[in-house]
Amino acid sequence: GVTIASYHNDAGALADSFLDDGCRHLVIDLKRSMARGETLDFTVERTAMVGFSSDHEWLETTIDHPIKRLHREIVFPEDRPCYAAALYVGNIAVRLPIGRRVGGKTRVSFEVPEAEAHRPYVVRWVW
Repeated sequence: GVTIASYHNDAGALADSFLDDGCRHLVIDLKRSMARGETLDFTVERTAMVGFSSDHEWLETTIDHPIKRLHREIVFPEDRPCYAAALYVGNIAVRLPIGRRVGGKTRVSFEVPEAEAHRPYVVRWVW
């Protein structure tokens, strides 16, 4: 499928992307230089199409640098609702609640304070 059919962030322009050991990295050209210890909050929205076609699917988020807070939300199409989902971090699995959005779409989300660099945060779901 197309893993990035559309992409938007409010931190800066998408400057580059590259594959490294099977993982796609997106490079954002920040609007200005950041000072050491300065906090940057930004939001990313990405749409995938013609992917995730199996009944059991997963999505991994791995960051390159430690961050203060990682928040991830996955919104499912109205005609393919999520029935069960869990977050896997190492050997730990946490069941995620399934929410409903206006219009009937389902969603799952998680938040990790002090997210670690190079640690995969994997959401697995059944739909």
